[in-house]
Amino acid sequence: MKKIPFLSVSGSHFECGFQIGAHFKDIIRRYVEFCRNDSTLISPWRDCLDATPKYLAPTQKYFPEILEEINGVAQGAELNPVELFATGIEEFYSKFYHIRACTDIVTLPPASEHTLVAHNNDLTSVIIGYLTQVEWNFDDGTKMYTIGCLGYGISAGVNNSKLVLSGNELTPNDIKVGIPRAYIARAILLAKDLDSAISTATHPDRASAYNNIITVPGKTVSVEASATNYDLLYPQNGILVHSNDYVSSKMTAYEGEPSYTSSITRRNRGIEIATSASKPIDLATIKAFLSDHGKLDTKNDDTICRHGKNSITVFGFAVDLENGVVEATYGSPCENKFEKVWQV
Repeated sequence: MKKIPFLSVSGSHFECGFQIGAHFKDIIRRYVEFCRNDSTLISPWRDCLDATPKYLAPTQKYFPEILEEINGVAQGAELNPVELFATGIEEFYSKFYHIRACTDIVTLPPASEHTLVAHNNDLTSVIIGYLTQVEWNFDDGTKMYTIGCLGYGISAGVNNSKLVLSGNELTPNDIKVGIPRAYIARAILLAKDLDSAISTATHPDRASAYNNIITVPGKTVSVEASATNYDLLYPQNGILVHSNDYVSSKMTAYEGEPSYTSSITRRNRGIEIATSASKPIDLATIKAFLSDHGKLDTKNDDTICRHGKNSITVFGFAVDLENGVVEATYGSPCENKFEKVWQV
């Protein structure tokens, strides 16, 4: 059975980054080379590098730990740290470059006895070769598990304060210079409580934003944001479902791609199956939601377990916060078993 490569690192933020850079050196360097020649950039790579210090400065000011990690990865992989940082600035790309994807279903009382998080991560099939899992053990006693790309790239994760990060890509139309959204997502896992995590997700110097879903035992919130505005969405009857379009009436004015059929269909289906499921929902049930192919049981681009031409589910992620169990799949949940990957 194939598995996403797993690495355990320890030490300072720089030392953890260095270990990641050294271990995943080949795939990191391959990805940097890809970025250098990427035709979907809004400007030539050289121009992007010239603009990078404007994004790096606020990140350094507010989240120096993140820069320490990037500098460590760069040294371990023998790369320029400024260029490595630039590869994480998604704001450099056309708004249609990233295949907007990922579906989240979160349940808590009264829908479930425990706080459960389920996330499907959808990307192009090429990305599977860049997937990694990392267990971080920092000198101050903080620990976390992350799953994403290149070791330092984070799609979802959980720290030992039992704070879970998941969420979805959006297409905000008000991007500005600031802290890149990918690094905002990483910084959320520095938080030890829900309020601090929300403050990070809504940082006024953010360049843009994902829909960051932040969950702690008994509480969850969807931080639906753009560069200049945000709204907080809470569960209804213990159920929170989100995909890749703005739902809040406050945020729809920032939608860069209205009427995104796949997102709307996946979100509605997630609400339907979670609402109609026998209660209380347990971990096995919420994991089964991630294998859903709709009422017709037909694999396609509009299903929670996604099988599109350009976007597929590359991993599933599920957490039972009260039990501290973290599980993941390699590839689509309909074809691959969940395995325990960490214990909070």
